Amino acid sequence: MSDAFSELCDRFNSVTLRVTLKLHERARLTAFKGSMLHGWWGHALKQYSEDLFHIFFTEHQTNQPKPYVIHTCPDHKIHWKAGELFRFQLSLFGDATKVASQVIHALYQAAHLGLGEQRTPFSILSIESMTPDGVHPDLITTSLSQWLTTKPPISIPDITVMTQTPLRLKYKGKALEHLTFDLNFWIQKTLSRWLDISKYWVIDHAPLTRSIMQTKPCLPEHQVESQTQFIAWHRQSMSQKTKMPVGGLTGQWRFSGEVAEAWPILKIGEMLGLGSNTTMGFGRFHVLC
Repeated sequence: MSDAFSELCDRFNSVTLRVTLKLHERARLTAFKGSMLHGWWGHALKQYSEDLFHIFFTEHQTNQPKPYVIHTCPDHKIHWKAGELFRFQLSLFGDATKVASQVIHALYQAAHLGLGEQRTPFSILSIESMTPDGVHPDLITTSLSQWLTTKPPISIPDITVMTQTPLRLKYKGKALEHLTFDLNFWIQKTLSRWLDISKYWVIDHAPLTRSIMQTKPCLPEHQVESQTQFIAWHRQSMSQKTKMPVGGLTGQWRFSGEVAEAWPILKIGEMLGLGSNTTMGFGRFHVLC
């Protein structure tokens, strides 16, 4: 990768928090829990600090990306027993990492709000930091470079991208339901998202951005095998008092050929997510090689 790519990786900080809750009563939670957690976190910030709420939930500029994503548990379990543990992850990016300690305090103070439509009572057992070295009890900020230190084999015969949550990509305002993405598409989408977040929350430096895009890999012809389906989800919008469609693509794509240069870029996409509604847990995928 280019010097500009490495420089931005060094500058791009993140904090990933793993939150563990213990339910005090039986609960009925939605199958896909990202929207529920997004709403609960918003209330948690608002009651703690208007300034903190403003950082994460206010639209500062048109199309400015939010500096966080929520990673929900992969199962679609609806019925939960009293005493069961529930986990999710919250990742903060760029300048948002500077208020991570306040975010942790806000989360602890918001347990009384309850979870889900029934406001099921719970307690927060722990909030830990996820790092490339594992889970730590302390608050730890890492750079993107630290997450990319584990390199794949020099020769990669194939790369597989597997969705963990529905991928919501749009064309002319409509969600794409059937599409085979080649690897250059994934590279373009991931770099665009990374650079958008970086512009507003890390460093706004046009020459750096231009250099990264000019030196991005343009892979030769490669084989693509995909097995995907469109999942039609709906989420309850508390502000609009209605259910809203939030479906997306699930499945996997396998790329064979000269694909090694795509690996570090796809690993960035693993952290940031792709498409719309990443703040609610959509667009998360895993890369295998």
